[in-house]
Amino acid sequence: MAKYDEIVASHEAGRHIVLPRFYRREDAGRYVGAPHLFTLMEDAGWIAPVVQKNRMTLFDREQIVQCCERIVDGEFPTPP
Repeated sequence: MAKYDEIVASHEAGRHIVLPRFYRREDAGRYVGAPHLFTLMEDAGWIAPVVQKNRMTLFDREQIVQCCERIVDGEFPTPP
């Protein structure tokens, strides 16, 4: 388990479901279900990278989940 991973569920047999705390841009697009939708979220200002160095851009999973909840509530990301 990596340093920033998080156990989200445990099984009685000792197995765990582990999700990463941070996602790269392409992984975040897959987490949302559509990379283009994730790009729209970024352009609309719903989400910003937590870490942005050289070629490493990371997004926080909690922020991604909050954006998905906004879509479930009926909002759609529109760029300004």
